[in-house]
Amino acid sequence: LQFEEELVLGTNDNSLDAISIFPNPTNGIVNIISPLDPITSIAVMNMRGRLISTTIYNNQTTIQLDINNLTSSVYFVQLSTASGNSITKRVVKR
Repeated sequence: LQFEEELVLGTNDNSLDAISIFPNPTNGIVNIISPLDPITSIAVMNMRGRLISTTIYNNQTTIQLDINNLTSSVYFVQLSTASGNSITKRVVKR
């Protein structure tokens, strides 16, 4: 018999959990901080899942996202990181 070490799923979740978005709800400017894994791109989608905008970043850990041009609603912000992970967060625009 030969035993092999199994890979544990979800080891990258800690870096995604450290990402914070504030203030939420917001009037227009959203601050995004990702201290453990730099952000490479951000996609903003409306409630129906339609893509509103996509922005590419150069491995930044702090970003100010301007959503002043959007109407008052709930939006989803999909963040992609340098390690290839992504997370979607909800943002409320007043």
